[in-house]
Amino acid sequence: QQEIASGEGRKKDLEEILADGKTYQDEKKARSAGAEYREVKARLDTLYAEWAEIQENIDAAESGG
Repeated sequence: QQEIASGEGRKKDLEEILADGKTYQDEKKARSAGAEYREVKARLDTLYAEWAEIQENIDAAESGG
C-alpha cells in the first residue's frame, strides 16, 4: 500500500508537470516527464493487479474456498 501511495503521489506530480504548458518549452524535460509518467503508471497498474489478486486469495481463504 505504501508503494501505491507513493506512486500515486508521483503520478499526480507528473500530471501537473505535463499539464503545464511551460513544460513543453523544454523538449528534454517534457520527454523525460512523459517517459517517467508512463513508467509510474505501468508500475501502478502492476501493483493494483497484484493487490487485487492477493485480496481475492484472502477472500477465498476466509470463505473456505
